Amino acid sequence: MTDLSAEFKALAAQVEALKALVEQRMADRRELDALTVKHAALEKALQMADTLVSQLASQSAAAKARRSLVPVDATELVVMLDEEFAVRVTEGDDPSYMRNVNSLASFILKRQAAA
Repeated sequence: MTDLSAEFKALAAQVEALKALVEQRMADRRELDALTVKHAALEKALQMADTLVSQLASQSAAAKARRSLVPVDATELVVMLDEEFAVRVTEGDDPSYMRNVNSLASFILKRQAAA
């Protein structure tokens, strides 16, 4: 984005210089119009980039907040199963239920159905 910002500043300077030349009748107004259009398009691109960056930052913060709610290790997972779903894990249980979200959901549903 800094490249766009630098280009935008350089174009702004060129537009001003060309305006002065057009006023002195040393340059063609069509060149100024073309440069002004390019400058306006670049300004719009910068505005869109700023909006996108703020949206991505917001989404990243939300994802980090959601991530902090997910158990990190097996012990936290076992505690969460007990506290949130009233599902007790015993030492004889096959630990494969921890492989992915689907196997964990199936494990919880089976335990709740059995209770």
